[in-house]
Amino acid sequence: MSKAIKKYSLSSQYSTYITAFVSEKQGLGNKYYAEAGELKRFDRFVVEQGYTDPVITKTIFEIWAKKRVYESEKTHYSRFRTVRQLCQYMTRIGSESYISPMILKFNKRAFKPYVFTDDELERFMKSANNISGGVKNRLLFPMLYEILICTGLRLGEALKLERANISYQGNNIVLFVHGEKFDKDRLVPLTENMSKKLQNYLDKIIMILPDSKHVFPTQRGGAYCQHVPYITFRKILWMAGISHGGRGKGPRIHDFRHTFAVKALRKLVVSNEDMLSALPLLCKYLGHQNIYSTQTYLSLTAEMFPSVTSKMETAFEDIIPKLEVSNE
Repeated sequence: MSKAIKKYSLSSQYSTYITAFVSEKQGLGNKYYAEAGELKRFDRFVVEQGYTDPVITKTIFEIWAKKRVYESEKTHYSRFRTVRQLCQYMTRIGSESYISPMILKFNKRAFKPYVFTDDELERFMKSANNISGGVKNRLLFPMLYEILICTGLRLGEALKLERANISYQGNNIVLFVHGEKFDKDRLVPLTENMSKKLQNYLDKIIMILPDSKHVFPTQRGGAYCQHVPYITFRKILWMAGISHGGRGKGPRIHDFRHTFAVKALRKLVVSNEDMLSALPLLCKYLGHQNIYSTQTYLSLTAEMFPSVTSKMETAFEDIIPKLEVSNE
């Protein structure tokens, strides 16, 4: 049974198809974890609704695929596409299934990342260092957020860090990061100052939870899910006086990564680095699949810092056809 499916108990009449479909996807090199979870929810939906049709009918599909009031366009698109692909798979192997002729699309660029100002980051960390709670949490969360701010790691990558992933080059710590996307494992070196802070944190957290293997352990020594750090993040935003725009508008924890990338690019340009040589190194540091994954950051950097626009247009004219900078 599929690695992503085996922990679930599928019980609908489509369970065999779902398991085989996910196995095929993963056999082709796709992680397909989130999609497998979506198919599990579809399986549960079919059972709860009492559908007994041996095939996925138009009625079942359209009720499932109808956009929910609280859903973002991206989430709706993901639900629609994943089950539609299951229908295509069932038809391909000889079973009947309804395949919607309509293909939903959503604007992937509609969401604009939030880039924190230096003042906001300073206020955030000051508030983080004053959070209430037990000794462990007052140590752990400020260190977690500072690591995200200073390295651009994804939250999931930081939460998976184990003490065994830490090595040293002189006075500097190097993190072995298991890539959360594209299986891009990589080495992330820290500055000397950041290394001292992390080492000081580790010395203290090891005294509290000596048997845990994780850098950021729960009270029981395991790894955190992303929900708890996000709830704490929202509380700290409020303490720091940083407004949250509501669902889907941020700032989000992932915006620490956007902020790191934008400011790193600006620093490279202002320092007169050879951008065509430096950018691939930044892509590797961030765990991007290729240089084109950085296109959003290039545009954001030019928009936020007009002074670097001409240099970026010269270096990246093939990646960014046109950089438009507001005069506001």
